[in-house]
Amino acid sequence: MSAMLSHIYLLLFTSLLLTNRDTVQGQYNGAVRLWRSGQTSLTYTFGRVQVYLKGQWGNVCWNSNADSVFTKQEADVTCRNLGYIGSSYYSASSNDNYGVDPSPTLMYRVHCPSTDHRLLLMSCSHDTDTISSHCTDANDVGVLCYSSRIWFDPYPGMVRLSGGDYINEGLVEVYYNGVWGKVCNLLTHDANTICKQLGYTSSPLNATVIGLPSQVHWYNSLQCSSLSDCVHECSSLPTIPATCFHSAYIHCEYSAGNSINDLYSCDTRQYPIGEGAIRLFSNGSTSTQYRAGIVQVFVNGQWSNICRKESFSLTEANVLCHQLGYSNALSWSHVAQTNIYGVDGHAPGLGNVVCSGSDFLTIQQCSHSSTIDPRCIDGDDVIVRCSTANLTYSGKIRLSDGPFSNEGRVEVYCNNEWRTVCDDALSPTDASVICRQLGYTDYINYESRLYTGSGLLWFNSLQCSSTTDCITDCLSTRNCYINTCSHSYYPYIRCSFNSTKASLAIGSMSNCSSNIGGAQSGAVILERDGQYSLSHTSGRVVVYGVGSSTVSSRSWGNICRRNTFSLTAANVICHQLSYTGAITWSYAAVDLFGIDRRDALVGSVSCSRSDFISLFQCSMSTIVNSQCTDADDISVTCYSTRIWNNPYPGQVRLTNGVYANEGLLEVYCNGEWGTVCQNDFAATIALAVCRQLGYSSYYRYNHLTIVGSSSQPIWLNSFTTSACAYCISQCQVCPTNVTVTTCVHAQDVTLTCYSPSWNDPTYITNTTCNSSTTPTPTPSSEEGGLSGGAIAGIVIGCVVFCVAFSMFIINVTKKKPPS
Repeated sequence: MSAMLSHIYLLLFTSLLLTNRDTVQGQYNGAVRLWRSGQTSLTYTFGRVQVYLKGQWGNVCWNSNADSVFTKQEADVTCRNLGYIGSSYYSASSNDNYGVDPSPTLMYRVHCPSTDHRLLLMSCSHDTDTISSHCTDANDVGVLCYSSRIWFDPYPGMVRLSGGDYINEGLVEVYYNGVWGKVCNLLTHDANTICKQLGYTSSPLNATVIGLPSQVHWYNSLQCSSLSDCVHECSSLPTIPATCFHSAYIHCEYSAGNSINDLYSCDTRQYPIGEGAIRLFSNGSTSTQYRAGIVQVFVNGQWSNICRKESFSLTEANVLCHQLGYSNALSWSHVAQTNIYGVDGHAPGLGNVVCSGSDFLTIQQCSHSSTIDPRCIDGDDVIVRCSTANLTYSGKIRLSDGPFSNEGRVEVYCNNEWRTVCDDALSPTDASVICRQLGYTDYINYESRLYTGSGLLWFNSLQCSSTTDCITDCLSTRNCYINTCSHSYYPYIRCSFNSTKASLAIGSMSNCSSNIGGAQSGAVILERDGQYSLSHTSGRVVVYGVGSSTVSSRSWGNICRRNTFSLTAANVICHQLSYTGAITWSYAAVDLFGIDRRDALVGSVSCSRSDFISLFQCSMSTIVNSQCTDADDISVTCYSTRIWNNPYPGQVRLTNGVYANEGLLEVYCNGEWGTVCQNDFAATIALAVCRQLGYSSYYRYNHLTIVGSSSQPIWLNSFTTSACAYCISQCQVCPTNVTVTTCVHAQDVTLTCYSPSWNDPTYITNTTCNSSTTPTPTPSSEEGGLSGGAIAGIVIGCVVFCVAFSMFIINVTKKKPPS
């Protein structure tokens, strides 16, 4: 009986304390409330903004005639100060209907930084001493807040105050084990820590206790130190609910200086959510694995919805499904139309979303507005339903096992399978390229995690450059191969979208889908058991870009042996790879180079000369015999000697590239290989060099981060373009000494050659530009010269004439009498 009376006494004491708290305790700086027509309430979501400062309540000036105008940033902080997730509207008194508040103006020139998510309006810079004469009652600020609370998505150790008359006081509640619970007692440092976590600087009074025996209590006390800024830093961590019959009640205050914490400072979850992340909501839970649901996007530091009003269509739905890893959207709707996924309670954060095409990979790449139509309600939240298909191509990236679309384990699709990547020497540049390929602007962070899967890993390292857009353009990933990773760790990356750097987000469905990667039409490689190297002298022949009319449709493929292929064609392939010729050729059914699952792109190859130096100089057919299988893929075995082992003055080669058709440009002069300076190097010279190497044109020059050795001379630097056609010696002859230029190796020329089509009209061979033989390339009729048929006719006619003339002379000689 005495215990029951004690409890009743505590409840009566609590009631008395609550009804007299404002007059007994007073108010403290940092409190904010909303005022409407003379009334205030903690339940208001819109109204005139009032702040408590210097012992009185007053207004915030709109500041329209000053250099620091009240904006949405300040409105968002005001709403977070009141416990809401943000603002949907803000105005001056002259433009709303909240009534005229006669209270004095207390804050002027308010400015909140956009780089964080502050919790207190007073923590933003402001002026309280010199109030402008423009600050009249007509300039008092009003806001309209979203109804969702900042604790709708709580984290372990999150705190809030409840049951108070003002936002900066109340019963302490802590979120733990999925439940909000009270605290029994608070020491001085405990109260200060809670206030700091809420954005204030301290608690001005000792905590009081109120009897609430029916509530869950997590802590007897927090046992915080004077250095604790968050509850999770305190030494008392609950394992089971505490046993007590009262709860702690505190007041918080903001004094001069900046507050320590913002909305996410004490969030102990293992992620900073990246701007632009998306997930789908369905009946109380969220996942990136859902194919259908209400779209949630993380913008401006909080999860929010997309309002369907104005312009949303299937195009935008497709982009959302791409971001979730699916090939396309089957349909879209909104909550009021399809109410099978529940209501998620989030406020709209994106409106007027317009995608110029459905090829984008993230919704943030599309134009959008964060100023939401005030008519948008929960019933307007966008819903998407995605296809189960996942579009794949060699070199495609995905982030797996992450809680959101923008983070996870890096996986790459190669050779018809997904594998994770070894984290050896992953650099910030590599991480940036990965995120840009996925449609984001940059990475937040990356870390190494232990790989417990059973599959092998791709790539030892990526070695990307700052100008790379796709990982398939990075040095070590131009072809997919199983790495020799010395451990089982993989990179886990978090990407983000910064709207001020939107041009960096180049990712699209087709941008990086050129199969192996950064090759250009005309490239040829030799592959053995899925591995490619420029040092291979034998292997499966893989060609790039044959039969493709557009960049996006180009791919790597094989040559089928069933129609026309001969040692002549094998010789040309070996020449293109810089070897002197072919020893033999074979095909997959009888060789030892493994099975290549790529499609056959070439059905037959016919080379009219065995001294051609590029396969694209030959005649090729893209009509593939229906009987061609992977077992029919051509392979070649080349001699190990290089065509430049016995060089001539003016001979050129490309070195240190990923493919034979790209690299550092070197020229042979004065008995030594040297580089070429960028001075005066132009498109005409690039075209001549590529033709000398057997290609029909150049793709780019001075774009690779390759330089010559410090011991190499720099031979050429001053070119004459008028005579350049198919040999670099036509542009500039070899100098007589090494001191011809003042260039440095940082100015060395790099070059990528390509052949956009086969049957190249100029018949260049390895000796065409050798001045000791001085042959001239045979032009085709397409260049205004004689056709092959015309030349053949002339040769045959000459032979017939010579034979007939010889017979005539013989007959005449026989008839002539002896002298």
